[in-house]
Amino acid sequence: KAQEEGCDVLVDCTGTGARHLGGCGTGSGGDGAVRLGRGATLQFPRLRREDDVVVLTEVEPWGTAQDPAYVIPRGGVYVVGGTYHLGEACRDVLPGERAALERTAERMEIPGGNNNRAESWVGFRPVREGMVRCGVDEGDFGDVRVLHNYGHGGSGWTIGFGSCEDILKELNLGM
Repeated sequence: KAQEEGCDVLVDCTGTGARHLGGCGTGSGGDGAVRLGRGATLQFPRLRREDDVVVLTEVEPWGTAQDPAYVIPRGGVYVVGGTYHLGEACRDVLPGERAALERTAERMEIPGGNNNRAESWVGFRPVREGMVRCGVDEGDFGDVRVLHNYGHGGSGWTIGFGSCEDILKELNLGM
C-alpha cells in the first residue's frame, strides 16, 4: 500500500499492534516477541503548577520492580503509579491496585490528593522479548524502505527520543 501511495519510507511505530501486523515477524504473521505490559495509574488534579518533580522508586516499602511507585506531573494532573504485569489484559483498575495506588499518593503527599477525585487509567506497554526493535527491516518491500521502532515496554517515555534519533540516522536525516 505504501508503494501504491508513492511513499519511499515507512516507519513502523505500531507498539502492541506489531503482534498482529504482517511483515513484522517471521513469515506473514506479526511479531510474536511482543507482549502486553499492563500498567495501572491514578490521576489526581494538579493544584500547584510549580510542583514539577518526577519521583520514581522500586525500593520497598514504597514500591517493587513489579509495582513501582511514581508520581509524574503531567499537564493538569499528577499521574500516580504504578503497576507492571506482563501478559495481563484486564482493562480495569482492580480494587487491590487502586488501594495500593491510593497509598502511594498518600505517602508521596500529593497536594489535594482526595482519593474520591482520582481518575483511574489502565494502559498497555509494548514489551518486546529480547530487545526493542529499532532499525531497518531487511525484507523485500519493493522500493519502500521499512524501519521498525517498537517494543520499548515502560521505557518509551525515557528512551523514545534516542530511538527516533536512531531512525533518523538510518534515513540519513540527522536531528
